Amino acid sequence: MQLWYPAVPDAVETPQAYEHAFRGRAAAGAAYRDAGPRALVLLSHGDRGTPFNQAWLAEELAGHGYIVAAVAHWLNTRTNNEPAATLRVWERPQDVSFVISSLLEHPDWKSRIDPTRIAAAGHSSGGYTVLALAGARYDPRLMRAYCQGPRAGPDCGLVRGIDMTRVDFRGSGAAYRDARVRAVVALAPALGPGMTADSLHAIPVPVLIAATRDDEILPFEQHAARYAREIPRARFDALPEGGHFVFMPVCTPAGWVFTFFNEYDVCGRRHEGDRGEAHGQLVQRTLEFFAETLQETGQQGR
Repeated sequence: MQLWYPAVPDAVETPQAYEHAFRGRAAAGAAYRDAGPRALVLLSHGDRGTPFNQAWLAEELAGHGYIVAAVAHWLNTRTNNEPAATLRVWERPQDVSFVISSLLEHPDWKSRIDPTRIAAAGHSSGGYTVLALAGARYDPRLMRAYCQGPRAGPDCGLVRGIDMTRVDFRGSGAAYRDARVRAVVALAPALGPGMTADSLHAIPVPVLIAATRDDEILPFEQHAARYAREIPRARFDALPEGGHFVFMPVCTPAGWVFTFFNEYDVCGRRHEGDRGEAHGQLVQRTLEFFAETLQETGQQGR
């Protein structure tokens, strides 16, 4: 887990190169800025990602008074990866619930967090994760039917080569709703075709979905748009372009080098547009959403 939090007023922010690949700005290791219990936002990275994948959002939320905890999903990170974990998505919401419980019991952090104001945001598989925390339920049979049908998308190739006989599916269709989570933001959420309609119709918390129409991995209509149609009163921001990885940070020069020959366009080499500008718009939308849904008062300011 990685934490971002409001720092004392005299803390000095410096440029960050998260994992050498992603640009950021923070006062690393600065003293905590005391002031009443604050809202907590959990972040869930995508398949084979890291807790730094939405650092741009974490920094802005912390700068506006939120405590942000980015989860590292066991066996499904860039450096700690088991291929079958890509398929065992139902383990992810359990990771987030574990982190919430751990922070609310932690001697240093429990008094700093308002347990009535907890939200979650995630990208790709992390988008599914936060929606599962809101009540969405996954059915592998639905996903199999989609991947064997005429509308199968590139996402179906992500599990190619996985030995299905080694995957225990018994927990796949369980409910992982965590009532402590009061609002969720899903960025290019995955597994849209695999979700049960009745569970989406019954989601009781406010949901904000953002996705690009030119997503090259998760077809827009089958994933993000389906969630937006099925979840009552879901708010939907459809970006015209940017691709699946526009929700990743702006890359450093080293990041561009590391990812140049990568199969996935992590740094946006094959997509036009200003990723930083897109992030700015999403940050503003997210801040407004949390201010309303978590009934924010007086948390502005670094």
